[in-house]
Amino acid sequence: MRIAAVFLGAALLGCSFQPQGTQFDDPDAGDDVGGGDGGPTADGFRPVDARPTPDAMPGSPDARPWPSIAHVAAGDEVGLASTVDWNITTDTRIDTSDGSIRYGTTIPAGVVIKPVAQEGGGPDLLIVYAANIRVSANVELLARGPRALVLAAAGEIAVDGEVDGSAGRLQDGSMEPGPAGAGPGQGPGAGAGGASSQGYDSGGGGGGFGQAGAEGGASQRGPRTAAGTSYGDAQLTVLEGGSGGGNASPCRQGGAGGGAVQLSAGALVLVNGFVHVGGAGGDGGTQCPGNNGGSGGGGGSGGGLYLEAPQVDGTGVLGCNGAGGGGSGCACFGSGSDNGQAGGDAFAGPSIALGGRGQQSGDGGDGAAGAVAAERGTSATNGGGGGGGAGRIAIASPSIGGGLTASPGFTAVP
Repeated sequence: MRIAAVFLGAALLGCSFQPQGTQFDDPDAGDDVGGGDGGPTADGFRPVDARPTPDAMPGSPDARPWPSIAHVAAGDEVGLASTVDWNITTDTRIDTSDGSIRYGTTIPAGVVIKPVAQEGGGPDLLIVYAANIRVSANVELLARGPRALVLAAAGEIAVDGEVDGSAGRLQDGSMEPGPAGAGPGQGPGAGAGGASSQGYDSGGGGGGFGQAGAEGGASQRGPRTAAGTSYGDAQLTVLEGGSGGGNASPCRQGGAGGGAVQLSAGALVLVNGFVHVGGAGGDGGTQCPGNNGGSGGGGGSGGGLYLEAPQVDGTGVLGCNGAGGGGSGCACFGSGSDNGQAGGDAFAGPSIALGGRGQQSGDGGDGAAGAVAAERGTSATNGGGGGGGAGRIAIASPSIGGGLTASPGFTAVP
């Protein structure tokens, strides 16, 4: 809940491992208190100028973070107090269902882990609240799970490496959305699934969120497939993830949607690395049961990225790009070598995720990135999947540095 109005200046450009942080098991447990044993802050962090008032010191029942955190109700901010830093120095994966660390840097005792409902409705949130949070250079913090991830710090959040809330593909080929993102063919902006007519298949439509996705390619016997539409608003009043691309016909998947990630700091959010929530590419068509060479799946849309602090700065990259649609398979009843190529996963920056190449049939459409909208799948004997649309980036700060690159751009939140 943001209680102070912010006015923008002129510069706009396996086995899981349980964390050791202070945990709130009940999403409604707003009266419990986080906090830790104290300790030195990490080298390189500047002191926090804004301190709690004497009657609301960290560890007291009335303690409140500063600034108040967007998308979090006032009652859920109670207990968010910490004097302990979380310095992420190895590749780390966090599960937003409960804050468990699958691998990498554990969350130290005294850092608060709190699942809450989102104020005003929307996906539930997982808050990780520390004195300061730093992601070291060449290190990735990967977030997956059903809740949107809120990284919050009393002082600074510094990303020299990568915070990745994008969708991806598992080793078994299944899709995994980003935190609070939607799976293939799911979400409010899901692309329509491809359709089969007399053995000819149209491609899946690309997923939409901040922008609409693109249509799937038509087959020789059927029309184009509808793309996913945009939803939500540019200021991310609701913190939510992206939608999935439409499934291919008759047997492959669309790409999953990017996740929802928020960085909230009392002093500074500094991004010299990458923070991104892109979509996953749609599957390429393959030989499905009945000797049916299938179409390509639609690309997943980008997700939602929200930054807030008195100062947001750096020379890094913010991204919520759409993914490429899959290329269609050959309709000549050949072998596995006739499979279409999968669409590319979204990049962090303005580079375009290419659609997959079809095998003697329709190519997938490119995903949205930068100023380029998603591309329709090619119509042919079997259609290629449509590209996924971009998500949304919103920044709430009176001081936004001009060195950041945002793809496809950002909206300033007053």
